[in-house]
Amino acid sequence: MRLHYIFFLISFLLFSCSSKVEVQISSSEIDSILSKDDNNELPVFKDSLASSYVKEYHKFVKDYLTALKNIDQKAIKQLQEQSAELTEKAKLVSKKFETDAELSRYQEWMSRQQRNIRLLNTPKK
Repeated sequence: MRLHYIFFLISFLLFSCSSKVEVQISSSEIDSILSKDDNNELPVFKDSLASSYVKEYHKFVKDYLTALKNIDQKAIKQLQEQSAELTEKAKLVSKKFETDAELSRYQEWMSRQQRNIRLLNTPKK
């Protein structure tokens, strides 16, 4: 059950990066998201593959947000191509958690990443 949740969450995050992204927030709001995220420590896990995946995915999200901020279509396209590789790695990583506590920390961190991406597509009121 928990693996299904992880796959769903990761797939949503990776494939929510569609080719025609319409950013609904300003550059300064993206900067705010990026700076808040920089102030949060990345979770570290017993398994080095899981820890390195978190670092790699964190960089992916930062690069994606930056590409959107700069309206860099070339970078967005490259990141979309990278998302398939990250999906495959996520399948391996999801099997590496030895405890529910590690899984919970991972899920909380991924949820924060999801919120950051979702903010980009939230219509302004």
